[in-house]
Amino acid sequence: MKIIFDLDGPILDVRPRYIHLYRSLAAKHGATGPLLDDAGYWELKRQRIPEKEIVRRSGLPDRRFAAYWNERMALIETEQCLARDRLHPFFEEAIKSLPRLADRYIATLRNRRGPLIRQLDRLGLMSLFCAVLSEDNNAGDAGAKERLVRRSGILDGYIGSLYFVGDTEVDIVTARSLGAVAVAVESGIRNRAVLERERPDALLPDIRGLIPLLERGLQVRDSR
Repeated sequence: MKIIFDLDGPILDVRPRYIHLYRSLAAKHGATGPLLDDAGYWELKRQRIPEKEIVRRSGLPDRRFAAYWNERMALIETEQCLARDRLHPFFEEAIKSLPRLADRYIATLRNRRGPLIRQLDRLGLMSLFCAVLSEDNNAGDAGAKERLVRRSGILDGYIGSLYFVGDTEVDIVTARSLGAVAVAVESGIRNRAVLERERPDALLPDIRGLIPLLERGLQVRDSR
């Protein structure tokens, strides 16, 4: 059995990082309206509202969005920002409950592998996974994560059970492309309504729900 996890959302709580960037950069680049509170900003992200629309609602002129976005992207994977991420409180319980024979992998579209590996090492995650699949400066398109997994070679000649656990519509599409069971979790950047539209094989509050699925041998849906 192989289980591939997306990192941000299923494993890490990235809300503090995203909210910090929104609040600091919107004000810096000239937002004139009151900024959203933390819960309000995050719920809009979970509804898949584009960042441009979110900052527009906060009074940032459209002409200043490019500067806002460019600085956001320059900062979002710096080690200073990554230090704001937290392991979900349920992670340790969930990972220890997984079958010992399951090979576990992380697949992420982070663009800077060095800071990523140092973050995972600091959080004590490196020893818990067989490999961390990532590339510097990945394309970021809908098929990027599938290509990342295939290029890694972890599926070469493999015919056993395969699960892909993620928190976005892209993760669900990736699972389908890989022939994996698509397990979506609500602990990340998309809410239940958005995830349901993509019809994953399973939709869970968080990764603690994996164990019952694995025990009953959940399969890929026959009709998608």
